[in-house]
Amino acid sequence: MTPPIEATPSSQPLPCIVRDSGLGRAPFRLEGANLAIEMVRLEADLPQADGPEEMLAVIEGSVRVVCPGESHELRAGQGVLVPADLSRGLEVHGAALIYRGRRK
Repeated sequence: MTPPIEATPSSQPLPCIVRDSGLGRAPFRLEGANLAIEMVRLEADLPQADGPEEMLAVIEGSVRVVCPGESHELRAGQGVLVPADLSRGLEVHGAALIYRGRRK
């Protein structure tokens, strides 16, 4: 993983942290005070769990997002916004590269 590049602070109180993930395909994780983002390669299902509001986008591959009473097939280029405290799980079809953003 490429180390973070810290931007030169100007008039902003906090410097930005930039992570180059290599053409948007290499896994990474960044966390701030209220937000966590990650790009992760999944090869196994993620079990049902409650969580914070979450945005999920499929970069490569496909997944099924399973929520109570519904499921949605997502392929590369598609995404979903899952409300806070709604149980969700992911069924991975082969391997998938996923971009996730979650409130903490």
